[in-house]
Amino acid sequence: LADFSRLQKSAYGVSRGGWEEAGKKIAAAAALDPDNLCYRHTNMHHQACIVYKKDLKNTERIAIYRKFLEEAKSLRETWPDYQKSAYKTLFYSPHIPLSPFSAREFLGSMSASERSELIDVFAEIRALSVSEAAAIRDSVGDRFKDRMEMIFFTSAITHALHLVIDNRTAFQLSFDVEMEILKRYVHSSSDFVCQQDIAMTRFPYVVERKGTADFAETLALLQKLLSDPEYQALLKRIKRKEYDLRLLEIQAMQAYGTSDLSPDSLKRVCRDYFKKLEQVTASKANKKFISSYASCLREVSNWILTNVAPKHEFQRIAEQAVLECGDNQTSSLSDEEFLLAFNKQIWRQNRSIPDPLGELRTRAKSMSRLKNHLLLRENPLDIAYTTVTDALYNTDSEAARATIETLFPDFEIRFYRYPKKWGDSVYSCGHPENIYLLSSGDLVRFTTANQQFTNLARLPKYFEYRHFIYDDAGYCIAWNPEYIGVYDIAQDRWSLIEDLSGDEIAGAAIIGKRLFYLNGSATGGSQAQNIALHSCDLQGKKRKLHFSSRRGGGIAEFKGITNGLTSGLVKNSPTSLVFSMLVKEQHLGGVVAFDTERETLTTLQRLPRMAGVPELQKMPDGRLFGSAFYSQYFMLKDNKLEAFLKISPPNPKMAIRDWARHILVMNDKRLIPCLLTQDDLLISPKSRLFVDLKKPDATPFIWLPYAETIVQIAPGQFALPVPIGVYTFKIKK
Repeated sequence: LADFSRLQKSAYGVSRGGWEEAGKKIAAAAALDPDNLCYRHTNMHHQACIVYKKDLKNTERIAIYRKFLEEAKSLRETWPDYQKSAYKTLFYSPHIPLSPFSAREFLGSMSASERSELIDVFAEIRALSVSEAAAIRDSVGDRFKDRMEMIFFTSAITHALHLVIDNRTAFQLSFDVEMEILKRYVHSSSDFVCQQDIAMTRFPYVVERKGTADFAETLALLQKLLSDPEYQALLKRIKRKEYDLRLLEIQAMQAYGTSDLSPDSLKRVCRDYFKKLEQVTASKANKKFISSYASCLREVSNWILTNVAPKHEFQRIAEQAVLECGDNQTSSLSDEEFLLAFNKQIWRQNRSIPDPLGELRTRAKSMSRLKNHLLLRENPLDIAYTTVTDALYNTDSEAARATIETLFPDFEIRFYRYPKKWGDSVYSCGHPENIYLLSSGDLVRFTTANQQFTNLARLPKYFEYRHFIYDDAGYCIAWNPEYIGVYDIAQDRWSLIEDLSGDEIAGAAIIGKRLFYLNGSATGGSQAQNIALHSCDLQGKKRKLHFSSRRGGGIAEFKGITNGLTSGLVKNSPTSLVFSMLVKEQHLGGVVAFDTERETLTTLQRLPRMAGVPELQKMPDGRLFGSAFYSQYFMLKDNKLEAFLKISPPNPKMAIRDWARHILVMNDKRLIPCLLTQDDLLISPKSRLFVDLKKPDATPFIWLPYAETIVQIAPGQFALPVPIGVYTFKIKK
């Protein structure tokens, strides 16, 4: 368990090798010492988390939950006083930062009988949670004595709601919970306010947002609960403005639920509701009404619309209703103010722009002055620009494509959708002809010549890789501290190399049918890493340690170095590997070459100071571009070093020494990986930066999305893979 914390940041990859190996040890400990509460409790949770493993059958998932139920009951019988220990509940493990009970995502793929069976299992699981709260429930009488008693009571009885997976149960239980609270609160002092009605699990608690076969029955139950006379009477008896507003929203939901459920009926209900809000709040209807007073109405309406009118959504209907309430036109915003408002709208903090993409298109001409390097200056516009741009490029709609085309007339931009929907974690690498995309073990090739996607061999044993690179020897390489996957492009075949040192791997490269991998990355967060170079054949055999700061005597060529940080590996010639290195104790560094034939280390260039996280990249023209100290970047060509680029803060505290060829005023961001052309056009997708370093003011106007990789297809043409597909960009002449 002491070692388990190392896996916590990767816990959601429950198929990961380290996770499974830890599970075997935990299970063995629980079997060897069954009287140990810690082992039993942790093992119970670890086994339940396997429910998220890919490719499981629904019957297997149900069996996992039944096993958890049996284990939980057994644990409770063995340790009846477990709640007095460090393990106060059966439903949370302090060692495993993952809850196994988010099962509603499985319901959509289940048959009617499987769905019914899983709901029944969760009813039994939920009964255990209810019994855990019995003591607190019984300790409170018919009213709350003070605010703290109300908070503890509410927390205890709402816990079971987190174990609900279907709407019919969620509606009934959230109603029962609110009734219990209201019946006590109505008799309590008015000195404090019961805040349960703004909790995530407030009635009606919506957990399934997709269409379901039992929609009619569930809607009938909801209508019955909303119209419950005792419930509405309790809300009226609490003489506080918050509950007057709550009653109005309940009545609005009731009105929509008993209508024909059409979008027009919803707009009418919203309009009537907002007019009543105007009277209670003494303010004109505006977009804030939607975010402040319609959260429950929004959840219920979207659930209903998904089932009866899936092309419609609550937000647009409600915004139109606000506009119809009267003169509610927003004041004219500057372009900068519009970006800030659009950013808040994306984060659901405010809804003030009915058609943000349309508004963005109308502002295209004036927006062109906002070059991205002018926005990346550590201010609210910095965040707004990156958020809006990512949303624009990752919205799969015709409106988004039209907006991109209108905004950036200096570019020919094409979009190619992935053949299937992937998650946000899409790693990519490639060269001008092909881009390789890896997500959850699935590998796809995108051919730039014909814009076709091709499914390739799947990673044989999925692991949570942290890096994915293309090697010009004809391979793709994915790795983490425990595994390296080597994909042979010609053979369409993966080789999995296991039993590594466990140290962070900074880079990998293939020379002469041998895989070299360098330790010294700061990915794991440590400020001191072992620096070592290993190699093996492409099947993981014939391993060799070339040098290590941990080995006795350290690294002969660098006496006294015990740890440090390195960049990735760069192939500088058919027999030479280059990397940059920082010695932490001395804050010194430089660029180092390793001759794979002679097995010698040579310092190509020493630097009196080095970046906290060394970075090095080889550009298409052969130049080596790397990070130096404090936002400085160097260029190395023919072993000659040039101070190439200085990132200057927008408001420097001291004078900036003009020592570099280029000075760029912007927020300090990591520029590598990037593309730097012979004409000094710098494109950094992780920073969303596109700038002509020679003439920043003459930079063609473009905003870029975040991407892991940039691939130059041809001069003036490049590709960026994003979570929904691949974009290609071509600068128009």
